[in-house]
Amino acid sequence: FSSRRRHTRSLCDWSSDVCSSDLILNSRKIVEFPLLLKAGEVVDLTIAHRGVSLHASVRDPLKQKVISIASPTLWNGTLPIVFQAVHAGQYVIELTPDRPGNMKGKIEIERNEVDMADNKISVAVKAFKKLSDAECQSLELYKTSTSRSVRAEAKSNFLAALEMFDSVGNHRGVAMTALRLGQFLYDEMEDLQSAVQYLKLSTENYKYLGDQAGIATSQIKTILPIFYLQGKTHEVERLISDSIQISRDTNDRQMETRAIKIGRAHV
Repeated sequence: FSSRRRHTRSLCDWSSDVCSSDLILNSRKIVEFPLLLKAGEVVDLTIAHRGVSLHASVRDPLKQKVISIASPTLWNGTLPIVFQAVHAGQYVIELTPDRPGNMKGKIEIERNEVDMADNKISVAVKAFKKLSDAECQSLELYKTSTSRSVRAEAKSNFLAALEMFDSVGNHRGVAMTALRLGQFLYDEMEDLQSAVQYLKLSTENYKYLGDQAGIATSQIKTILPIFYLQGKTHEVERLISDSIQISRDTNDRQMETRAIKIGRAHV
């Protein structure tokens, strides 16, 4: 499903394979793509972004938020989204930068063909909803809350999404959820051992997919918890070196700069 790049339809005019936009985004700008759906219709999207960090939300005809997920990678990467329409009418996909400041980049959205007889689709719908709920709770903690119950619920939703993705062999779902969970455990729960475990799981799945941006992002996010657990080690040096090399190989200057800064601070 989310990883299939065939039988695509444009969200813009339905006459081309891919909806593509060259954009200059800032933290106050929202790019919207309308989508007319029937009740019960499932939508499977692949959003590729280059040069911009990305957050995607979907709103239904009643203006209620259906799903809200940030791309797990930083400036370049792929964000899959699967959701099911409850109401018939016009849905709106809202894309905003996930980081402050002006960013010039490119976004491509593909809508993938959905086989409703495939059990993986119904599992994906539930998994993405759990992931969206976890991210919203994580954002709530970041902004205002120190509630233990919210932390526990967010962790539970991350784990539920991870289990669902894994049960149907969705490697991209596992990779992005494990990355988000690892970062959450590091930032919000100070559970360094578990953070490393899930971040390494993310790296393994991104390697399976051959996703260089995912590999570099998950490795960079693994550096600090390992450093604070073990100090300066050969593993930390290797992760930094690998991340810099991948960034150079993929011409990702922003990621390269980030990896170099982390290296200077911790090696």
